[in-house]
Amino acid sequence: MEDPCGELPSEVIDLTPDDDLFVALTTAPAGSAVRLGPGTYEPPLTQWPTPEFGPFGANVLVKDLTLIGAGEGQTRIVMTGDAYGGIGLKTYGNATLRNFTIVAGQSETAIDSLDAKPETMCNVTVEASTRTEYGII
Repeated sequence: MEDPCGELPSEVIDLTPDDDLFVALTTAPAGSAVRLGPGTYEPPLTQWPTPEFGPFGANVLVKDLTLIGAGEGQTRIVMTGDAYGGIGLKTYGNATLRNFTIVAGQSETAIDSLDAKPETMCNVTVEASTRTEYGII
């Protein structure tokens, strides 16, 4: 059966919830994919490097990559930390998000694009709460 989200990039880095998501996302080559296996990922609030913006706080930064999970509800990324410290998933460059659930209970924003570059999402669920100010911006 054909994947409705399209083909994966040729280079794919596979992770489990025990692996370091920050290291994978900051060392993966542009245009590759980081594939998260089933389970719950709780990346801490971290200072992420960018050339234009300098370091900034976020749980996850997807920069010129595809971030793919095992499926909505099967791969869950839980945003943790200070709700006003930059918490959430940020995209930068040509980012693709596929097949996972974001739990944004404390987030000011669940998914936030740092620049005006293309962002593609396929089969992504956002579980927000009354504390989530924005879903996707």
